[in-house]
Amino acid sequence: MPFDILGSILFSISLAFIVFSLDRVETPEEKLLSLILLAVGIILLLGFIMWEAHSSNPLLKISLFKNRSFIAGNSSLLLTFIMQYGFIYIIPYFFENHWMMSASVAGEAMLPITVAMICMAPLSGILADHFKIHIICTVGMLITAVSIFILCYGLTIKNSMIYWIICSITPGIGCCLFQTPNMKQIMDSVSAENRGNCFGNTFYSNKHRRGFWRSYHWCYLFNFLRYF
Repeated sequence: MPFDILGSILFSISLAFIVFSLDRVETPEEKLLSLILLAVGIILLLGFIMWEAHSSNPLLKISLFKNRSFIAGNSSLLLTFIMQYGFIYIIPYFFENHWMMSASVAGEAMLPITVAMICMAPLSGILADHFKIHIICTVGMLITAVSIFILCYGLTIKNSMIYWIICSITPGIGCCLFQTPNMKQIMDSVSAENRGNCFGNTFYSNKHRRGFWRSYHWCYLFNFLRYF
């Protein structure tokens, strides 16, 4: 099948304009330029959507978004990444500025979350095969939300690395307990002929770096909105 070159170009350029528009809005001139770039980016993004809706070999099948289960699964995945990587992005700065850690030590202190997710991944897959997916996903998100609240509140009171290690394991367990069943639900929500396209788009958005950049762009967005 031929590659959708025009769709790729439209999508890349539209995202570049939108990201750059949220980068700097400190002066009136930059604010005007940001608004222009944002408008152009949105127009190009709408053009990409229209092109994909009529393309014979689309980069992204717009028809998939008519599936409510597909939309719900990807939306919850997006919200999880915003929460997870907003949290992971901020904590190292807390370690460096408040606990006076070096950058390397602050990075090492984040390892318990990754280790917890690695250890939990096989178990979450087994649970997804034997129990109802929506129950496992709900439990995973509840564990994540409660543990992050307790962790962030406690770090302002207790300057203890032991406290951090113990409490940082639970968000990793909760996120992993949510993501594997959620991915299974997304794949099961589409027909067999659409699973390749579904997996390609969902897997790409499931990359951890995409979650990081989403949270990073939300920070830009909130900074941008302060000037209105």
